[in-house]
Amino acid sequence: MMEESLQELVELTKRYHDYLITLDEDTVNESKEGKWSINEEIIHLVLSISPIIRALKMPKFQIRLLFGTASRPVYSFSEVEKIYREELGQGAVAPKYYEPKKNKFNTSKELYDKWLNKTLELEKLLNKWDQNDLDKVLLPHPSLGKLTISELVHFTLIHSKSHLLKVKNPETF
Repeated sequence: MMEESLQELVELTKRYHDYLITLDEDTVNESKEGKWSINEEIIHLVLSISPIIRALKMPKFQIRLLFGTASRPVYSFSEVEKIYREELGQGAVAPKYYEPKKNKFNTSKELYDKWLNKTLELEKLLNKWDQNDLDKVLLPHPSLGKLTISELVHFTLIHSKSHLLKVKNPETF
């Protein structure tokens, strides 16, 4: 269910937030072998969640007019994960506008606080929607096409886990 994915996303973000603030600046800004640094991974997650938040702030009727409603059953968590993994397997990468830009925060803690606050804002906005609308109202995803809001929550959890595994294996804390 979408509520479970949302709760797991919030808990995951809180755990990583608490872990990341313990790391020194050199560690979080180090880029190895052309890969994103820890801070760049978090900037990417902030950039990725922001359009969903912007959309959820719009009136529901406006979102329906812009993007429509699903005429199919809502995809489960595992179905969204399968679709995402298939897209990655076919070479899907983040569009340029989701690539991390220069860190505009004075400290890494400010960045992590921003990420946590964005996640909590998403939770708050989603709690204002009823499940039927979450399962029907569509929003665009750059690689996966139009997904229901529930499916986007599943995706956001899957996507966050994928990027955070690059930061630290969550089973170790």
